[in-house]
Amino acid sequence: MDVAASVTLLGTWRATVAGAEVTVPAACQRIVALLGLSGRLSRPYLAGTLWGDLDDVRALRRLRSTLWRLPAAARPLIEVTDTALRLAPGVDVDVARVTAMAHALTEGGREVAPDEALALLSGPDLLVGWYDDWVVPERERINQLRVHALEALADRLTAGRHFGAAIEAGFAAIRADPLRESAHRIVIRAHLAEGNPASALRQYDRYRRLLHSQLGLDHPSPDMVALVESIG
Repeated sequence: MDVAASVTLLGTWRATVAGAEVTVPAACQRIVALLGLSGRLSRPYLAGTLWGDLDDVRALRRLRSTLWRLPAAARPLIEVTDTALRLAPGVDVDVARVTAMAHALTEGGREVAPDEALALLSGPDLLVGWYDDWVVPERERINQLRVHALEALADRLTAGRHFGAAIEAGFAAIRADPLRESAHRIVIRAHLAEGNPASALRQYDRYRRLLHSQLGLDHPSPDMVALVESIG
């Protein structure tokens, strides 16, 4: 029978088994995190990713010794074979839930609850405080996935005339990527659709000043300029 277990990778690493939080050494945390992000991995690939500064033999030896130190309470998290490792079936991973929600929004496959979507997509970054070579690109990948999903959510909410929620989703996308013009345009369009041109112009001006201070650019793109010039 599967043991109820969960792994949190957004924000601070955390794992629970049968409702109790488990304490895991840092090296073991990295094994669990990489499996939670990548699925089933061969022993050589896992060892090479985590200990790339070592030769293959020593990296595999390090993997074996790290697995040996995995506390008994945490062992239900991982399935280990002679050739590969993966998270045990049924382990809930927050990144997987975010990914599923993002795809539901960007691919339009199913209806989603806006409040649930916004809460799930507005959480902290992946593994805050970790700077391993394999973490940084994963953090950016998940951030971009979230931003696209938040923009899609904001567009849906604007089309449904839920303007307050649309603007909230747009600002969540801006917080995730402050210089992303498409997120600012979504907020401006929501203000315009609601009949608030002054709010739209203020948002445009905030973005214009941000571009100048951060990138030295005097003007946003022609599409952004055309959007505010349409205000008559």
